[in-house]
Amino acid sequence: MLEIGAGKGSITQELAKHCRNVIAVENDPQLVELLELTIRGLTNVELIAGDIRDLELLAYPYKVFANIPYSLTAAIVTKLTSSPRSPITTHLVVQTEAACKFMGVPRESLYAVLLKPWFRVGITHSFDRWDFSPAPCVDSVLLRIDKREKPLLVPLAQTLYRDFVVYCFINGRSLYATLKRLLGPKAMEAVVATFQIPRAVTPSAVEFEIWLCLFSEFIQHGSRSARELIAGSERRLKKEQARLPKEYHVYMHRRDAA
Repeated sequence: MLEIGAGKGSITQELAKHCRNVIAVENDPQLVELLELTIRGLTNVELIAGDIRDLELLAYPYKVFANIPYSLTAAIVTKLTSSPRSPITTHLVVQTEAACKFMGVPRESLYAVLLKPWFRVGITHSFDRWDFSPAPCVDSVLLRIDKREKPLLVPLAQTLYRDFVVYCFINGRSLYATLKRLLGPKAMEAVVATFQIPRAVTPSAVEFEIWLCLFSEFIQHGSRSARELIAGSERRLKKEQARLPKEYHVYMHRRDAA
């Protein structure tokens, strides 16, 4: 079991009672000193001082349990789900809005559509605010992310799928116009007839299962120029986000969860 942000070690001690091996990661030097005292005598606990965002993930099968800083939720989920060394199962205490964003509830989000081909996402527990000390000013849940044993897309399609979805979500045109440009008028007529895609539809209004079908249509009918058009869309988005101030990411996070 990998614990991220072990803090003072209260969860670490409980995990040690039920897990064969626990690796506790903590970045705060003062808390690391406290943890060293807390886990003294626990032979199945290893302490790593460092930021999980900068560390190599484990090379063997493992699970994650963590009560993480809410401000780092997106960065930590991205770290855990974008690596070939992703955990089998992840349990994270997160803000309810963030959990809904990753689940695509009540409407799909870009993050959810990118996540779901490789992971199942759900809520296993809703906390009362007074379960925490001090009590937070937001609602919290236990988010569970399970790695699919059999992904819904083959590895070779991963980059193309992610570029396709990102391009469709962030393109200034309507989704209908974007798909028509990528698929061509004739193929788009068939898509509209099969999936009932209205002209005014937004990306978040399209269910994940339909996104898989749309991607399949793109594989079949997308031209070489269309593939060149979307190539690198996710990479460019990440570069743009890296240049934006933290306040913008908070705004976008809340907007996508709405």
